[in-house]
Amino acid sequence: MVTLQAKNLTLDEVSRYLKLQRSLGRQTYGELLPLEPVTEFEGQEIEQIRLDFQAYWQAGRVLESQIQLLVLGPLLRLAGFYRAPINLTVEQRSRMLSL
Repeated sequence: MVTLQAKNLTLDEVSRYLKLQRSLGRQTYGELLPLEPVTEFEGQEIEQIRLDFQAYWQAGRVLESQIQLLVLGPLLRLAGFYRAPINLTVEQRSRMLSL
């Protein structure tokens, strides 16, 4: 049995070691969750989001902030979450306090 250092592994290596395979691939989720059909434009946007994320995934580690920028932001825009009457607020950083 080989012992591996997790901090040095990429997602691609983990996938190979565990023999993970994509189960849904390019299939739709219609059987799992009934959704309204997407327009051609929306489909193209979703495919581009998938390709962008897949490139980062295959390159190695994907951090939460990368997922937010690559996937969540574009999907929220596509879903209309940035249009009125929805207003986004951003959490302000707190200063470190020494007690």
